[in-house]
Amino acid sequence: MPFVKSTFAGTWYPGTRKQIEAKLNDYASQVKDSQKLRKPPVAGIVPHAGWTYSGRVAYEVWHNLARRNPDLVVLFGGHVHGYQRSMLFVDEGFTTPLGELRCHDEMMNGLAGAFRFKQTDAQTWEPDNTVEVQMPMIQRLMPQARILVLHLPPRDIILDIVDLLMEFTRRFSERPVFVGSTDLTHYGPRYGFTSQGIGDKAHRWAKGENDAQFVARLLNLDPQGCLEEGLSNYNACCPGAAAAAVTAARLLGSEFGELLTQTTSHEVIPEGDPVDFVGYASVVF
Repeated sequence: MPFVKSTFAGTWYPGTRKQIEAKLNDYASQVKDSQKLRKPPVAGIVPHAGWTYSGRVAYEVWHNLARRNPDLVVLFGGHVHGYQRSMLFVDEGFTTPLGELRCHDEMMNGLAGAFRFKQTDAQTWEPDNTVEVQMPMIQRLMPQARILVLHLPPRDIILDIVDLLMEFTRRFSERPVFVGSTDLTHYGPRYGFTSQGIGDKAHRWAKGENDAQFVARLLNLDPQGCLEEGLSNYNACCPGAAAAAVTAARLLGSEFGELLTQTTSHEVIPEGDPVDFVGYASVVF
């Protein structure tokens, strides 16, 4: 079984090992101290824009989860609609300029035989920035971990699938972590969403109200609220991935989420008045 070759190296994140390591060293020097957290996390929410915009924000989550020394990373991603089937990647793994990132064969095969996933392998895999931009961080911070990659639609089937995942992690993994990949509000003419006009007022609304409502659902460990918010208010591009990570956190005993960073692409790289911009947040559970 082959590996999926890197698609976004050199565009969404650096293209060589040396460049990747230099950027990750830079993030490491900026990241908040995980000892300030109220408890060691077992799950998280990461953004997935290019590293120029949201790499540091995502790194915070991986940095904190790495303290768990995980042997398995379950990564929920994909821009999936409610009418689509749940997808499981079923092949050897992925490659980046840092080398190979292998899938957890036992978990992967067990899940594939226990649920009617749409199965995608290296030949049928469609390039997906939501998961690929995370992979060099996993490789650098969790070199011992293997991965599972799933795309889950924003509907109630998530609970059944995460329940099944928990059954298999108890059997095959001692230290799993679960991560949902989503950005927040995509605002502006480019995204067809200008309900508050454009400019500073719209930017304040998108971050301070629309994004804040979704973040509140995350912090309250409310998976159904995540689905409702994302589908109704367009404040998450992958609400299924977020809801799955929240569900996993709850099943692992988490009682609250902790917000590390909330920002927007305009705040990261201000270019004139805010017109088109995207929200990002890093959360751990």
